[in-house]
Amino acid sequence: MAIDINVTIGGEAGQGIQTVGDLLSLVCRKAGLFVMAINDFESRIRGGHSFFQIRISDHEIHAPRQAIHLLVALDRQTVLLHKDQLAPGGIILCEESISSVAESFLTVEFNQLAEQAGGKITANTVAAGACLGLLNAPFETLKDILASRFGKKDSSVLEKNLKAAEYGYQAVADVEFQWAFNWNAGSVKGLLMNASKAIALGALAANCRFASFYPMSPATAVIRNPMPLT
Repeated sequence: MAIDINVTIGGEAGQGIQTVGDLLSLVCRKAGLFVMAINDFESRIRGGHSFFQIRISDHEIHAPRQAIHLLVALDRQTVLLHKDQLAPGGIILCEESISSVAESFLTVEFNQLAEQAGGKITANTVAAGACLGLLNAPFETLKDILASRFGKKDSSVLEKNLKAAEYGYQAVADVEFQWAFNWNAGSVKGLLMNASKAIALGALAANCRFASFYPMSPATAVIRNPMPLT
């Protein structure tokens, strides 16, 4: 059966939504899958509604899709705004405190598990672990990605994130998700790159030597470091 599902992670700015999306994207790429993502955020440091939508497939894809198969809601507003996009058999993954605003939900205490792992800041890693657990992804692949992402930092940072990911993964271990699939290891398909870095590389290739703009997202990423995620 062809793989083609849509995962959306939503919450307030500052909750680490992009980190969850990046981890999912990197795990999928390492497994030889194709991904296409939209990172939608407001121009504010805290609050507001932001979401990261990632389409995962075993064949080339060239556009996003509307139906959501797995909605990871880090706040109440995400459920209210996106619940009507849920596909048949889809699940809303959220904390129990916000599960009353919709049906078809599965509760995981992201913040509580993060504190058990060593710090509330790892709540987004708990969410990533739970999300990949529902999709039946191999945990070893997630461990490899975390080691690559946090390996150069203090060893305690990696240890906390590995624990957080495992707690999230194990929290959904007994759940049968309709849209889970078999992760048959395949070859890596190209680079994983966001649009800002693609623009930056294009500017370099065109020998652009001057850029003038207000330093805030998403423009900041264009000038900061024109390198792909991997």
